[in-house]
Amino acid sequence: MRRRIFSVLLAAIFVCGSYAPVNGADGDSAPQNPGSPSGLCRTADGGMLITDEYYKVIWQQGPDGTLSLFAGALSGSGEDGAPAGGYRDGKQADALFSHPWSVAPFLRGYAVSDTGNNVIRYMDGSRVVTAAGDGQTGLRDGAAAKAQFSRPTGLARDDSGSLYIADTGNNVIRRLSADGTVTTFAGNGEGCADGALSDARFRQPTGLCWSGGTLYVADSGNHRICKIENGTVATLAGAVLQSGDAAFQTGYRNGPAAAARFANPQGIAVGEDGSVYIADTGNQAIRRIRDGYVSTLTAADTSHGMDAGSLDPLDPLAAARHPVSPRSMIAYGGLLYAADPFSRHVFRLSTEDIPSFADVPKDAWYAGAVSFASENRILAGTSHAAFDPETAMTRAMFVTALANLHLSLYPDELLSGTAYFSDVPADGWYVKAAGWAFERGVIKGDGDGCFRPDAPVTREELVTMLNNYAKSGQTPGAAAAGSSLQETESADNADLRPYPDAADVKPYALPAFRWACGAGLISGSDGRLMPAAPATRAETAQIIKNFAMLQ
Repeated sequence: MRRRIFSVLLAAIFVCGSYAPVNGADGDSAPQNPGSPSGLCRTADGGMLITDEYYKVIWQQGPDGTLSLFAGALSGSGEDGAPAGGYRDGKQADALFSHPWSVAPFLRGYAVSDTGNNVIRYMDGSRVVTAAGDGQTGLRDGAAAKAQFSRPTGLARDDSGSLYIADTGNNVIRRLSADGTVTTFAGNGEGCADGALSDARFRQPTGLCWSGGTLYVADSGNHRICKIENGTVATLAGAVLQSGDAAFQTGYRNGPAAAARFANPQGIAVGEDGSVYIADTGNQAIRRIRDGYVSTLTAADTSHGMDAGSLDPLDPLAAARHPVSPRSMIAYGGLLYAADPFSRHVFRLSTEDIPSFADVPKDAWYAGAVSFASENRILAGTSHAAFDPETAMTRAMFVTALANLHLSLYPDELLSGTAYFSDVPADGWYVKAAGWAFERGVIKGDGDGCFRPDAPVTREELVTMLNNYAKSGQTPGAAAAGSSLQETESADNADLRPYPDAADVKPYALPAFRWACGAGLISGSDGRLMPAAPATRAETAQIIKNFAMLQ
């Protein structure tokens, strides 16, 4: 993927592109749409508020889609041609902001992080006042009017009415209580550390979301997602760097939460089902954490088979098709809304994407695996309504599923491959997957140069291909796969003697079976390995899920 890594430093983020200047507060060139939407907040009537960093105002979109100015005066142009903004309290229509970042419900109105002014503003429907901060850069707790912040960004309100503030420049999370007191809630200077609130460390935290008693934090400078609950900060997702100055690795990888990689995530939202959605700004993607697994919902680069699905620019902000720099997000009613300041759009994405197959009972042992494989675009149904769980997998189906798994884990890679086998047509639907599998050493074909794409894949063939894939690079289970080649038994190399049909396993498949059993990928069927039996689609889905969750 062509990446655009945006530093979370505000100096970089405030470069909003080329826009027509506004000629005075009441000029004829008043905009019809936000110039740089940054923060989103749902309103009681079903609409939303949108902060606009470019025009430095707050917009309101009604339930019918009509857009109007909610707060802030359109100011004259500054030296760079952009609206100048400023710092002025007073009537809502006359107030001036400087780079309003986020908006959230607070008291009986809404709070806005006025990042450029280092304060938190409050809108009650008629007036704008300064809720916290004296306008000076610093870190000072106490009475709201005397508190100091450094480039505050994300906001979130808890169930008791307190407002949490991502104090980005100070690398901490602050809290503004309803009685007007500011305290440092979590963080103790720049760094990266979990633990007690007073011991934890962040690096340029931005996006915040409160849900179910937990505060979620996009720790942008550390390329990780944190959660704060019961007085403790813990990493929810992000790959730890074992050495070096930074504690977490930047990059782009799906998979188990502890192995996933992000690039300067700046937004976070929680869906009604508990799924956590991430605005992965540096990767130009929207990601999801569900059941401990990170996947990509949509990204600016769609060469890997990912598409926008039901993603669309929210009218009347039309034109762009994919996020360029997703930031603040809100989720409700089965929909996810994402503000994208650089593409000048608010995107809407359906979150109800778990396929429902009529032939997969909800209480079936494989139901969760089928949902996992289908929602991550690894293994699709045989039709829109059917999965055919008891149908045998073919060799072509399996290498395609394995290639899809690889792309789901490494979204920035391209799938390439050609027909290396005499029975693989150049225009076959599985040709790239088969070529990719051959190039990685996953498959070797028969001695006569055939792949036998339509033949059912046996259980011993399946675990051998999976073992070959695991040994081919930085994949789930790669370390265990290497040890499986040893002749002696180990923790990752199971003893097959307890299985009554272990002697039926062909010699070539013995190392793969030892590895698969030792890694917990398979546990036998009715106590037997059944190596020569065709693998069903249900079994394959479960094995793939088990493999994908390896760390």
